[in-house]
Amino acid sequence: MSTLAPGRLWEALLARPVPTGVNAALAWTGLGLGVLAAVVVPLPVVPVAKFFVVLAFACFGPGAALLAHVRLGDAVAAWAMTLVLSLSLFALGAAVMVWTANWHPYPELLGYAVVAVLSSTAAFAPALAGRAGLPDGPTAGPLPRQRDRRRGVFYEPADTTRVLPRIPAQRPVAADLRPEERPAERTAVIPRIGPGDVESTQVIKPGVPAAGAGRLAREPVLFQPPAGRPLDLTRWIPRIREPIRETVAEPAPVRQRTGEPWILRLVSVVFGPAFLVSSVLYWTAAVRMSSAAKVGDYGLLQAMHPYFYVALGLCVFGFLVEIARGARRTWLLAGYVVVLILILHATVPSLVYEPEYAWTYKHIGVIELFKARGGIVNVTDIYQAWPTFFATVAQLSAVSGLGTLRIAAWAPVFFDALDCLPLFAIVRSLTDDRRLPYLTVLIFSCLNWVAQDYLSPQAFTYVLALGAVLIMLRWLRRVPGPISVWPRWLARLWKWLHTGLAEVPYVSRRAERAALFTLYVVYLLVVISHQLSPYLVALSATGLVALGLVKSWRIVPILLGISVVYLLPHYDVVDHYGLFNGLNIFSTFLHGTQGVAPDAVGTAGRALSVKLVQILSVLMWGLSALTVLTSRERLGPVAVPATLAFAPFAVMFGQGYGGEAIYRVYLFSVPWCAYLTAAALVSIQGAHGQLTFDRFSRTEVEASRYAYLHLPRDAVLIAPAGNFPAKLTATYGDLDANGDPQNLLNSLPTDRSTITSDDLAAVDSFAQGYRAPAYVILTHSMIAYGHYFGYWRDGMLENLNAAMAKSPDWKVFYQAPDAVVYQYVGG
Repeated sequence: MSTLAPGRLWEALLARPVPTGVNAALAWTGLGLGVLAAVVVPLPVVPVAKFFVVLAFACFGPGAALLAHVRLGDAVAAWAMTLVLSLSLFALGAAVMVWTANWHPYPELLGYAVVAVLSSTAAFAPALAGRAGLPDGPTAGPLPRQRDRRRGVFYEPADTTRVLPRIPAQRPVAADLRPEERPAERTAVIPRIGPGDVESTQVIKPGVPAAGAGRLAREPVLFQPPAGRPLDLTRWIPRIREPIRETVAEPAPVRQRTGEPWILRLVSVVFGPAFLVSSVLYWTAAVRMSSAAKVGDYGLLQAMHPYFYVALGLCVFGFLVEIARGARRTWLLAGYVVVLILILHATVPSLVYEPEYAWTYKHIGVIELFKARGGIVNVTDIYQAWPTFFATVAQLSAVSGLGTLRIAAWAPVFFDALDCLPLFAIVRSLTDDRRLPYLTVLIFSCLNWVAQDYLSPQAFTYVLALGAVLIMLRWLRRVPGPISVWPRWLARLWKWLHTGLAEVPYVSRRAERAALFTLYVVYLLVVISHQLSPYLVALSATGLVALGLVKSWRIVPILLGISVVYLLPHYDVVDHYGLFNGLNIFSTFLHGTQGVAPDAVGTAGRALSVKLVQILSVLMWGLSALTVLTSRERLGPVAVPATLAFAPFAVMFGQGYGGEAIYRVYLFSVPWCAYLTAAALVSIQGAHGQLTFDRFSRTEVEASRYAYLHLPRDAVLIAPAGNFPAKLTATYGDLDANGDPQNLLNSLPTDRSTITSDDLAAVDSFAQGYRAPAYVILTHSMIAYGHYFGYWRDGMLENLNAAMAKSPDWKVFYQAPDAVVYQYVGG
């Protein structure tokens, strides 16, 4: 019987439809990326080229090979799910390698590549056997038609392929089988073809003859299945190229006036592409004519050439002009979004060679640890307890040969661009206005000032979280209709929330089960990658289910169960960091947006950044709440984004997350508030207003690297402030306190800049208290950090450096232009 298995498998492959359209593109993508990833890595190619090939495979290869066999019904949603599923599967493989301490990056990549090639080739099996392709169309039901609200014109084809009920094999398909005799054992979704150019979808209830939907053709049609295709499979109606008129005469062609101002048309058609090209040229010139040395208390904006603002203005203006014309040129709008991301997030890595933000380097150290050790070394290290993201980047770096520092420097550009695809697909499934998806993505890019897009687990899981929301809103939406739920007030609430809700695509039960399984897989990767993100996703799912916007109440307990099962064995690790402490929501808001305690004194630039981000946050949430209130008579269009925008606030009552919970709440709220608000310049100040101390010179990075590589085992590293590239090597765990620098701030004077003998004695006493080899590191970025936040008087750290250089109890261990490491040699 086993000898028949290959034959049956081949028959099953031949019985599947030939991939066309997006499925064919996915199959070719999986095949091409699989071959490239397997072949390019062993070749003597520059590391950057290898990295981009492997990164492209990690983002699209595995998912494309799998989804080439599934008709998802929408090209944008298909590519978004390809991205999310590929990242999940690739990251899962990396996590398994470090969990089992079986670190073989290239063989694991090669295994993925081989499976992707085989799966993609299997998708082409019907075509290889000479079968003709079936009409390409959505089996999961129609999306809301993308249209121009002002003109009422649909830009999608008037009709696409629909799926009829399955006809059992015992009932042969004959030429005399009339429509009224066709069994209607299940619900069929058939498009209604009317006299106008606006299509609506009619749902035929079970038991109603299919002919009751109105005629699709004048005469019965004989359906002949392709050779080798069983009769009992789902039947297809070929695409109707032109609407069939019933009894309405064809109207005479009339030239319609669009009502579009001629000046708007002239500006868009003639100057639209010119605006895009000009913004790129101005931005490039601004980067070349600017210098990071000019960065001061006001951050990035202070150092930029005026051409920077011209580039930003041209980009936003050109985008809005194209939106005002109905978002007709997709390529131009996508170009504006890409250029905006480059202006907002690629400017800093273009000016500063080393990665931004001190906390980035701690993540680099974990990545280097996995590359060097090939597994988890310290189970009490919170980063190693959630290793998935670090293992993924370690594998990308190991197989490509590209250094982790280079990857980290450009990570914000990568993650911000990645977020746009699933967000675009989500909005596209919620509205029939083709302008809103583009506008939402642009506003999201402008509002995202919280700097959670650096090389971090939260940036990685945010892409997966958007994918989880896409699955729920695209394939698990509740169909509006009669509601039988208890208590009655809940039924009335659900009905109220469904008023005016966009059309819900039809989804078969099999597609729904597949969507649930994929949701749980993606959520599992979120759980094993980050400590806080899973609960924000679960809260969003809870809000959608409780308000009747998503079906299947089982989603919530299963998601929470996955989170708890992984949390329990790691609870001692997170409890040590105080991540689950209760908190005051208002105190957290002030602490989070100010970066330090609310009563701290700093520079005028810091005060400006604090006020701007607080005002931006309040305006964003306030305008969102106002929009919900003004739409109370017709809540359907805003019910989903309103639920997702405000549900994350609930996490702040259970998780403090070291004072950073407000950043995660903002991050998970901003895509949905982006429906309603817009900002650009103020968001730049919020994200890069602290560039004066967030940037690090090469000598600072080298000094930190040298210290972590050459300090003796169990030595303690001391610093006046934690703002330096800490824990960036694989050996950070060999030092005392798991490599975390011990804060010297409380032993230093804050009311004067001079250093007395008593002050130096306090530093000596601090070092002696650890009863271990003690080292103090001083860097230029610490001076900028203390000046910005007002931790000490200007000149104090420079005087401390001079006093330690003269003291016999301290000797220079490492010295560079912007950094120095002292070793304590006193008694």
